[in-house]
Amino acid sequence: MFKWIVVLLILAGIGFGAYIYNKGTLAKYGSEGTFESTVGLLDPQTDNPLPNTPFYLVIIKDSETDPAFKKPLFGVTDDQGRAARIVSRTQLSPSDYVLVQKVGTGEYGKYFALLGAGNPIPVPKGSYMLSGCPDTPEYKGISNKQGYTVFYASKQPCNVKLSIDWSGTLDNLLK
Repeated sequence: MFKWIVVLLILAGIGFGAYIYNKGTLAKYGSEGTFESTVGLLDPQTDNPLPNTPFYLVIIKDSETDPAFKKPLFGVTDDQGRAARIVSRTQLSPSDYVLVQKVGTGEYGKYFALLGAGNPIPVPKGSYMLSGCPDTPEYKGISNKQGYTVFYASKQPCNVKLSIDWSGTLDNLLK
């Protein structure tokens, strides 16, 4: 029975822009609970792992009250694209956390969720541009399967601006 649950978790993780499996020697995020998952970062266009890539990870599930989850985790994926081991009180699904590539340096910044008009459905493969931080060049990218942009980082507070290229988004969705 346990093997089938692990297989389902792996398949669910692949479908949402991150993968989950139960083995690794990575940094631990969280300190309370009996559930442990290892998450990794995938390229939004190819779904291939992103090795040696800066990332931003935060738990967004309201019922997870671990004090460690009050702050996001910044790091660099390993050579297989794995980011961290999450220890939690409840079983997490990809919709319970945000794991995105980090662009720029520093811990100030923002990521965005691209959602369809009038509903909370994510817009995957949305073309966008982030700008507004003087020490980080503008960034053009594609949203992941959850509709998230990269974490656009800066060493100082700044006003991050998001521009969406709807024609590029339509082109990406039709590919």
